[in-house]
Amino acid sequence: MNRITRLLFFTILFFSFSVKAQKTSFSLGAGTMYYLGDMQQTVQDLRPALAFHYKINLKRNYNVRIGLFHGYYGADDVNSAENKNRALRFTSPLSEGSIQFVYDFFAQTTDRNGREWTTKHPFTPYIYAGVGGSFFNPRIEKENGWLELQPLGTEGQYIMRGNTYPKPYKLFQLVIPGGVGFQYRWGRHLGVGLDIGYRYTLTDYLDDVSGYYPNMVELKAFSGVAAVQQSDPKLIHEEGMLRGNPKNKDAYVNATFSLSYFFIKKNCPTP
Repeated sequence: MNRITRLLFFTILFFSFSVKAQKTSFSLGAGTMYYLGDMQQTVQDLRPALAFHYKINLKRNYNVRIGLFHGYYGADDVNSAENKNRALRFTSPLSEGSIQFVYDFFAQTTDRNGREWTTKHPFTPYIYAGVGGSFFNPRIEKENGWLELQPLGTEGQYIMRGNTYPKPYKLFQLVIPGGVGFQYRWGRHLGVGLDIGYRYTLTDYLDDVSGYYPNMVELKAFSGVAAVQQSDPKLIHEEGMLRGNPKNKDAYVNATFSLSYFFIKKNCPTP
């Protein structure tokens, strides 16, 4: 998260000093998230999430928003009617940084002196889209602590035999955020809101599951017993059988309630 945090910090400073915007705000939110992928295709396992946004009004309805997001997601095949025999499970933290462009359906404007936020409506729905990056780390909890799955290469990523197996996946991936929201202005400086977002990712490994079962003898030789145990816990699948669905990328969804604070730039009164 350090690289993303530094990048967004300097981005905020850049916009704060270079964009001629008289209205900015920040918001803190809390809510929930879940993921969609090879182990979960519907809303099943909700986990906690936190969000921070710094928003700059560019012109009437148009805004740019810098966001930080942190949450947890996971799944367990015990909850799956189709894949119980696969017997996989995992949980993962996720930290995201993004830049989003936001369109407010009801514009807010300043008064003639540029000192007040005024609008015909105390609320506005909005939509947004942008680009970002996220860190994740699928793992399972053992008696002696957490066991990270990516270093195990559960689909044969570390088996050195030609180009038979996929390369190890990265724990940092690009994401494309989009979503809708609703904000209600409560007084001069405060507001409350609801934000619902969908993140399309460029990876199929949010859950450490994507393609096919490897050769278990080779997996044990290159990655150890733990890799075999997490690749096929029941040892009932043959090499080359589908372990996931490599045709579809993973995604995650979040919903947060937020409290916002609006900054008002004080200009000298116009005569």
